[in-house]
Amino acid sequence: MIKTLLIGPLFSRSGYGEHARFIFNALSSQKQKFDIYAHPIHWGHSSWIAAGEENLIEYETACIKKETYNGEYDLIVQVTIPTEWTHYSKQFKGKCNIGVTAAVETDVAPDDWIEHCNSVDHIIFTSKHSQSTLINKTYEQKNIHTGTSLKTTGITTPSEVIGYPIKKVTPQDLTKDLKLDTDFNFLSITQVAPRKDIGTMINSFIEEFRNENVGLVLKAHHANNSQYDRHMLMNGHFNQIKNVEKKCKIYWIHGAMTESEIHGLYTHPNIDAYVTTTHGEGFGLPMFEAAYYGMPVIAPGWSGHLDFLRVPKGKKTENLYERIRCEVKHLKEEHQMPGILMPYMKWAYSDPVSVRKCMRNVMQNIKVKKRTAAKLKSYLEETVSQESQYEKICTACEKVFSEKNTWHSKTSEVVTV
Repeated sequence: MIKTLLIGPLFSRSGYGEHARFIFNALSSQKQKFDIYAHPIHWGHSSWIAAGEENLIEYETACIKKETYNGEYDLIVQVTIPTEWTHYSKQFKGKCNIGVTAAVETDVAPDDWIEHCNSVDHIIFTSKHSQSTLINKTYEQKNIHTGTSLKTTGITTPSEVIGYPIKKVTPQDLTKDLKLDTDFNFLSITQVAPRKDIGTMINSFIEEFRNENVGLVLKAHHANNSQYDRHMLMNGHFNQIKNVEKKCKIYWIHGAMTESEIHGLYTHPNIDAYVTTTHGEGFGLPMFEAAYYGMPVIAPGWSGHLDFLRVPKGKKTENLYERIRCEVKHLKEEHQMPGILMPYMKWAYSDPVSVRKCMRNVMQNIKVKKRTAAKLKSYLEETVSQESQYEKICTACEKVFSEKNTWHSKTSEVVTV
């Protein structure tokens, strides 16, 4: 068996938390091959999953195993941003190291990520977009002997793309808890943060449907699911929206929801379509979940979510979503973050007029849009089932370990001449 250490925000309610659990569950599906240990890390200020969540005991058991073991691992799989890979590679001994990441949502990654990416043996990206931010990046590197600058393109570490699987979750019936008295309702599951550009979505919704009986169901938080987080948003961002004169309604949901409850939003009989004006995604899990439940999706035509919102059609691709026009341009100063979101980076800015037109078009042609969504659902069911994506993860990990182990064996051979 391959003694495997998984490092990641295993208990976090976040995108990376979902990713860590996906990788763990995939490896756990082949227990005859992988002996799993786990080192959980935090992810920002996000909440942690609670008792009763699926596989929680298995995650906890793997963490306890790690605490009682101090030896070398055959394989270390790190589910986090590349800047942390070097740190954990030094903290834990491993024969082979795989980095798993969604990278950044911009067009290129920070310059110093290259070094960290080249410190591992293999990289698994969530999407073609996240992979492109590092393999297509041009950066300058100095020759240590001459001091001259040399332009280099991309990382040297081998990489591949493996996206999320369709989850096997039984959606909860939310009709009694979430009563919607509007005629047509959009859904968005998001964070109130600069990258999600929630302001453009909400303002466009209000402007388009100000005098109509239309709703926007918004599952949103800022940092976590705490009462403080709710209080801060209620008395800040959402207090401003509440005071806007309008007939349309925004149903704001805050707080922890189980997997079953979240999936119940996608199957709610009175919720019709999913909408987002995100600046960029390494993958876009809520959009993916909405798509595999057959909901029409409205989104900008850029970044990671295009992997699953478009399908092959001959030598080209076919859009099976409502595409918002957007412009990819440099980050505004208020969107920048030292060390991560830099001034030279770009991401998408949705055109508010296009957002309004897309929402209107989906509402007016909902029967046609649902047929298109059903076509996308069928495609996803055929191509990214839980079994197929789990198999891809296991195959990649086993292959990388086998190749590295073979290479080590060859270099340590004693040859008599």
